[in-house]
Amino acid sequence: MITPGLLALAVAIPAAVEGQRVETASGLVEFIGLEFTLAEELIDSLAVRVPDLNPARFPEALVDMGFPRARVDQVAPAADGGTPRIALVTVVERSRAGLLELNDSFGPPGPIPPRWEVAEVSFRDNNPTFLGAVMVRGLGGLEEIGSDPPINLGADEIAEAGEALELLDALVTGFDRGAAVRMLREDGDPASRALSAAVLSGFPQDERAWRSLMEALLDPVANVNSFASQALGSLVALGPIPVDWSPSTDAVRSLVAGANLAAFPLAIQVLTSTEVSPSLASAILGGNAHLILGHLASEASPHRELVRRFLVQLRGQDLGTDVGAWRSWVESL
Repeated sequence: MITPGLLALAVAIPAAVEGQRVETASGLVEFIGLEFTLAEELIDSLAVRVPDLNPARFPEALVDMGFPRARVDQVAPAADGGTPRIALVTVVERSRAGLLELNDSFGPPGPIPPRWEVAEVSFRDNNPTFLGAVMVRGLGGLEEIGSDPPINLGADEIAEAGEALELLDALVTGFDRGAAVRMLREDGDPASRALSAAVLSGFPQDERAWRSLMEALLDPVANVNSFASQALGSLVALGPIPVDWSPSTDAVRSLVAGANLAAFPLAIQVLTSTEVSPSLASAILGGNAHLILGHLASEASPHRELVRRFLVQLRGQDLGTDVGAWRSWVESL
């Protein structure tokens, strides 16, 4: 039952602000995610803090202004030079701050399983090598990628990644999976959590690995985020499986709300690839589609088709690129 207070609040909340593009002396700027703020007014406020209106400095300025999340992406001009460069600025309004839950409820650092000790020593000595190992794993291993790998790693780096991958390949038992899930969610040592994410990249057929890594995108430590992101990317590359996301609905909702803007496209890709159930549409999108609809409405957004496929998966029907039709559906949830 909707109380009178909630009804008044619902009436007071406007639809997302349309016409979010503004021409500035530094070029065209398009805002995604604005709901209560006019783009022109926001640019005026930004000009006070960023006099040269350099979009690269917008995220820091926006956070200083009270926006809980902000990110900028540059959209390059078309090959024929006909389309101007656009700075896409994704923001999350202050009213959405309550949706941006990060996981900060870790316990004290715990002991590393004895069978992980060799990998842990190597991991702490050369963290980037293990990130490369997870990347190589997603490409099918060293033999699969051959002598001309489609990754930005030199020959020496690939060799080192191969050695790290051998250590990770020894940690693929049920015990390792259970330990990694527990440590990634609970351990107070960020390095142990990052290593756990690397270990979970070896379990592409395990739903618990997928859910734990998705939840780790809400980890407040950037290194843990990086390993969780790379591990999820590797799992998708190895061939996604259907995943029941209902145990992780709160985390998914936070990610869709923009809790981790850098990982937003990956989270949407993972959910779509793993056939997120339409039965979760209300739990994920109800009152929470501001960024999804914002990207869908933007012709310049590189994620426009990605979010459309996500909506189709949750709707079970394709409503095309008509933002109004999708908005009506979301509001009915």
